[in-house]
Amino acid sequence: MTKNLKYFRIGTQIAFLVLTLLSVRLSKVLTTKLTIFGLSFLIGTYYCGWVCAFGTVQSFIREFGKKYIKKTITIPEKYNRFLLYFRYITLFVSLGYFITLMDGRKTFLNIIGGKTVSYTFIGIMAILLILSLFIDRPFCKYLCPEGARYGAIGLSRIFTITRNETSCVGCSLCDKACPMGVKISTASSLSSPHCISCGECISKCPVKGTLSLKLRALKDPKILVTFIIGIYFLYRTANFIINRFGK
Repeated sequence: MTKNLKYFRIGTQIAFLVLTLLSVRLSKVLTTKLTIFGLSFLIGTYYCGWVCAFGTVQSFIREFGKKYIKKTITIPEKYNRFLLYFRYITLFVSLGYFITLMDGRKTFLNIIGGKTVSYTFIGIMAILLILSLFIDRPFCKYLCPEGARYGAIGLSRIFTITRNETSCVGCSLCDKACPMGVKISTASSLSSPHCISCGECISKCPVKGTLSLKLRALKDPKILVTFIIGIYFLYRTANFIINRFGK
């Protein structure tokens, strides 16, 4: 990702954040949702990395923390691997009030929309935002059910981050740059449901052309399987949206 594209992403994030704060709806629910999921089919979970207001707020708070607090909380990998998939439990398993309580994104949007929110919900959201000073996108990474849904659909993405194994120097700067904890340095063609298409890995790569956005190589059996899984989730979600909002 070039520097200009990085600034374009930040500008896009700010624009959508302002629109959210102003409670501006860009279009009808059906059109908006189908557009989001359709683009996820092409380029992955861009919504979380470019559009989501709560994700943007977490990112900006984290940048503030890096610059002024300079303290990072590192979760041991053996626990982190489990926590990364906890958001899929929140998506597929009904945990009732507990999940509603932990949904900082929904609380944030309800506050903006002028809806009544309990102090408990606000407190949980505040904790998540405070954690954002020390951890990249804690809610997006570990709890967000919407991010889990977009991630599952993003498995069908046509374009993805590819790594040139010949020119890669193994510095792992791409891994350190990823706000979602995705291991890019060991992948030839990225198919992780946690990738939010932010492009930070490309931005931080010291060897030009080593990481780039290209068509996926669907000849690889593993990649083909994830693609088919993504298509399935795309179909089921689109069908649900049309039945619910298209009437």
